Amino acid sequence: MGKKRNSNLDLLKIIAMLLILISHYSVHNGINNYLLNFGVNRVFLDFCVIGNIGTILFVMITGYFMVERKNINFKRIFSLIIQVLFYSMILYFLSVKLGIINFSLKEFIKNIFPVLTKRYWFISAYLMLSLFSPFINNLLNHLEKKQFKLFLFLIFIFTSVFRFFMIDIYTNDLFDFIFYYSLGAYIKKYNINYANRKKLYCLLFGSFFIIVASVIVM
Repeated sequence: MGKKRNSNLDLLKIIAMLLILISHYSVHNGINNYLLNFGVNRVFLDFCVIGNIGTILFVMITGYFMVERKNINFKRIFSLIIQVLFYSMILYFLSVKLGIINFSLKEFIKNIFPVLTKRYWFISAYLMLSLFSPFINNLLNHLEKKQFKLFLFLIFIFTSVFRFFMIDIYTNDLFDFIFYYSLGAYIKKYNINYANRKKLYCLLFGSFFIIVASVIVM
């Protein structure tokens, strides 16, 4: 028998996908929000930025499911790279053929190596996270609960609070992803679920604050 699916997490994935679509609309709609007068349209487009939470949820779900894995899944990583390369090249040639963009050797090379050139930043960061995940898991699974909380607090300070106050500390997408991944792993490791509602509500409130603060400074 196959593994029993978690309908709550499936629903969360759907919500995350919808949020990402909203976020992409706000970024790629061709409208400069700052040129709009204050009104319904301006408020709506500014609010759409919250769609970045969808990305955060996806990485948290990844941490929830992958925290117990001990080996790198090279087959899955290679498969994802091939898929990204395929769609990257198809979209590039279609764009050139339809006259949307002009052929450029530089852009052509970027589309041949979409992961290395961060053509799609999420995929590049996600693949790096996948490569390092067994080592991250080894660290997380050997932390005591108090140490785990301190780890989350410190990495949150570096990824969000310092950036919010314009303190010049070097962070990148991978560092952010490690934080979200670890947060999902914490939920799984300490069995924070409906059976333990007090802890669940406290964690959800804290996570909501962290996520919103992270979105603001992303």
